[in-house]
Amino acid sequence: YLSDEGLKGSGDLEYRNSSSSSDKILFFPDSMNLYTQKFSISQVETGIEFPEVSNTESYAHFEPYNDRLEISKTKDPFDLYKSQVSFDGNLLMRPTGLTGSEIMSLDKANVTSSFFTYNANWFKSESSDLEVFSKKGGLSIEAVNLKSHIDLEMLEGVFNSNGKNSYVKFPENQYISYIDKLTWDMNEEAFVLGNQVVTGKGSEFVSIHSDQDSLRFIAKTAFYSLKDYIIYSA
Repeated sequence: YLSDEGLKGSGDLEYRNSSSSSDKILFFPDSMNLYTQKFSISQVETGIEFPEVSNTESYAHFEPYNDRLEISKTKDPFDLYKSQVSFDGNLLMRPTGLTGSEIMSLDKANVTSSFFTYNANWFKSESSDLEVFSKKGGLSIEAVNLKSHIDLEMLEGVFNSNGKNSYVKFPENQYISYIDKLTWDMNEEAFVLGNQVVTGKGSEFVSIHSDQDSLRFIAKTAFYSLKDYIIYSA
């Protein structure tokens, strides 16, 4: 529909392995804006990989000459990895793959980053924050500035320290730890604290309880259970 308001339309857009359906499309000389009622990306497991993505109402900005499609939610979060993860943020699709920013929500956990990279079965970030929630709704783990790699096929998350500004806090236990590695076994609902392969002095745990005057200890091995919220150390 062409008028003094510009060129408008409705219909379906297919870009690579994505599909958008919209009853409101605005066309420009170098791009187009879509208010979608349905959006999806089909999974690609070979070559340049893509996860499965879907949403209903979203806003998309397509630049064909720059070969890029930006998508952001307008109502509900995106559904990723066959409903294993919901995503509250913005996505960018290019021939080189899919990236995004903001909050990835798994079962009782949030991973937040300004830059995620997505593959068919996993996602990662060079700097991210982790929040794991207890059954009561409070925080059981709060980790800051960690490299993250979440594998949805193996149900495992690996988090590595980025240096002095990285730490892991256990609010339920009122302890903080400066560990080099954190491994999440989603099936067992447990975390391995520290690098269990490399020999060294171990991981230091410092109490943040107001009555314990920075009580601290070093553990060669440590585990944290999400079933009873206890730090097991040796």
